[in-house]
Amino acid sequence: MNTSRIGTLFILALCCVTASNAGLVQANNASGSGTTVSVALGASVTAGSAIIICTQSTVGQAISISDSLGNGYAPIPFSAGFKMWYAINSPAGSNTITAHFSSSATWSEIIVSEFPAAETNGGIDQIVYNSGTGTSPTIPVTTNAANELIIGYLAGAQGTANSASPATLIAGGDPVEYQYQATAGSTSVNFTQTGSSWSGVAVSFKPPLSIEEQIYNDMIGTHEDNPQGVPSYYGWYSTPIWGGADPSGDNIPPNTINCSTTYPCPWEASTAWGVIYPGSAGNTSTNTQVNIRNIQLYVKVSGTWQALQASVNGISNIGFQESPEDFVNGTTYTTQTGVVTTQGDGTISAIAGECFPMGTLSTSCSGNTLYNFHFWPSTRGTYTPPNGGVVACLEARLILINSGGTDDRGTANYLVEGGADWWPTATSGLPSVYNGVTPPVANGKLKFAQANWRSYCSTNLTLSDLQLNPPPISFTGILP
Repeated sequence: MNTSRIGTLFILALCCVTASNAGLVQANNASGSGTTVSVALGASVTAGSAIIICTQSTVGQAISISDSLGNGYAPIPFSAGFKMWYAINSPAGSNTITAHFSSSATWSEIIVSEFPAAETNGGIDQIVYNSGTGTSPTIPVTTNAANELIIGYLAGAQGTANSASPATLIAGGDPVEYQYQATAGSTSVNFTQTGSSWSGVAVSFKPPLSIEEQIYNDMIGTHEDNPQGVPSYYGWYSTPIWGGADPSGDNIPPNTINCSTTYPCPWEASTAWGVIYPGSAGNTSTNTQVNIRNIQLYVKVSGTWQALQASVNGISNIGFQESPEDFVNGTTYTTQTGVVTTQGDGTISAIAGECFPMGTLSTSCSGNTLYNFHFWPSTRGTYTPPNGGVVACLEARLILINSGGTDDRGTANYLVEGGADWWPTATSGLPSVYNGVTPPVANGKLKFAQANWRSYCSTNLTLSDLQLNPPPISFTGILP
């Protein structure tokens, strides 16, 4: 081990190994110099696996990660001179992984670990950065679920460093070690070193959630960030909303206003929708867009789930508009050059936070109206009332605008939200009393888009309602 460089690198995961944990599949590491450093895994990657990366260098953080299997790597957000990344649901095959740096480094290192999908697909739970002095570095972690994988990364070590028991070495080079936290609660990631000052991070991953939990969690808590340009007094500015529907799921859509042939009572139509915003600090990436797929709307009628909108994809099946970020102050556009594109698989991708004309990004739009990207299936779903609950979901991820350009997904700052609205019929407008504002079934949680696919859901059902009768939705390989 070369202790003269800027720091020593570790991966460590802590606590009690249980029979449900399949454990590490394989790992490898490499060091070098220049603007990139690469390492090949010794065996073919298993389909569906997660790949976790740790990097550091004399020029600071890696700016992106690429590999020969085409995985998209999401950065794990913490502030330090080193970096961690991860990808889920990898395809099978031989894989060489490359870390890219902003300038030429005299020394850099990459450590790669492959874990089964069941170890990470519930998403990240905790990220804890810590630093201090002494020969026994410790990073406290409090997990919220059983059987969490905890990755500890001590990049700021001094002298000869190692992990503390009960970790087990599983790769050469700088130590790479793992274990699990069997029950939710407090633990710590522990190291030893011969030097004094240190810094490190611990990241815990949850096992996959149930379908019901993945849906319902998008209706509780606060948004991952607040959307740019939305007034703080809007009801959905910081949290999901249940709309006009009763969370028990026993409510029906509006049925007492302006009943007529045009507007029957009760209403009998609904649609899923989604929206893309920059986060509160805006978005500065110029080669990243949000890829959208599988817009779905399910309504429960007489105890049976009906797919009113099932896996809607493609520009011919999706309506969209660029709306002012507050939906009020500015012109609404149905399409503008540079905003939405069709991908090779038929899905669409879009940017947000732009001004017009020509989809100019917000960094060059000072003083002008900025726009979100609002989208929905072009055909509403209809059912025979009454209904016993609604679930709407979509999937999104970050991809490059120009595949040959700079990969700036690691600095992109896009939020995505999924929701659903009530409508009187499949084709009608709204009664005038609504002033053009469609009553919502529910607005889900605004969550960051990543290089990995994530789900964005909304519902007017409680968790117990969903558990009694889950909708037929699959989230295999999809992060919450």
